[in-house]
Amino acid sequence: MQIKTAEVQWWSVLGAPSIRVVLLRCTTGTLPLRAFLCTDSKTDAASILTGYARRWSIEVYFFEVKQFLGLCASRARLEWAVRRTAPCVGLLYGVLVMWFWEQSERGLQAVVPNRPWYGHKDAVSFEDILRTARVALGRDPLLAQVEALAPLRRVYRRAAAPFRAMRHAA
Repeated sequence: MQIKTAEVQWWSVLGAPSIRVVLLRCTTGTLPLRAFLCTDSKTDAASILTGYARRWSIEVYFFEVKQFLGLCASRARLEWAVRRTAPCVGLLYGVLVMWFWEQSERGLQAVVPNRPWYGHKDAVSFEDILRTARVALGRDPLLAQVEALAPLRRVYRRAAAPFRAMRHAA
């Protein structure tokens, strides 16, 4: 791995302030040359690369909740709806990851499509977790699964419906 750093000015974007550019050339991998930018021109290359490495998992999380769980396609427009949508999607992400981890400890295999270009793939992605959850939940209808776990709750709602209607009518 070779590292080259320079303090430059990017006039068309930032104007007069200078930025630090770190170029990283890797001898392995698909991207032989990578560029990292930092608006603090006094920061050294090691700190810039460490900051990018720390931030990468957070960027992957935001990409996955937008792409696979529809956070970017939310139809919430009111402030209170927007404020509760992101935490709910984040909770769903965490629940899915923990569910998969727990189920894989019990022997559940991830549903990974057969793709020749991923012959080297040895880790499970969030898309694989989501696909596995869809297959696992798709075996039985979701309402049947809920009824098996909590049959009294559904019966209670049916029995309580006429009483609620009478109370509102009075």
